[in-house]
Amino acid sequence: PPEPPVVEASAPTQLARAPAKTGVEYVMGEPDTNDCPPGTVPLEDADACDNAATGLGKPFGSFDPVSESEPKGCQFRIPDQDIYFNSHETGSPKDSRQPICAVSR
Repeated sequence: PPEPPVVEASAPTQLARAPAKTGVEYVMGEPDTNDCPPGTVPLEDADACDNAATGLGKPFGSFDPVSESEPKGCQFRIPDQDIYFNSHETGSPKDSRQPICAVSR
């Protein structure tokens, strides 16, 4: 199968399409925010986050930190170059994290 797209964290907002079977586009939002960019929606759960990681060609950390000091929801960890899901209700922005969101249709 073809290699998944490579998405680097150097640009603040980036778009990548997941494998064709899902037809979902994912956006990596601005670092140090807890919100999705306009026109996108947060991912609902760890399974959706895992799908986004696959679509973005990044490893998915299956752990759930449930941490108020980490951003809520699906996040790209810039230093570790991986994606995880934090199920904490509010979370907190962090400069080394980018929210992963789906383009709303």
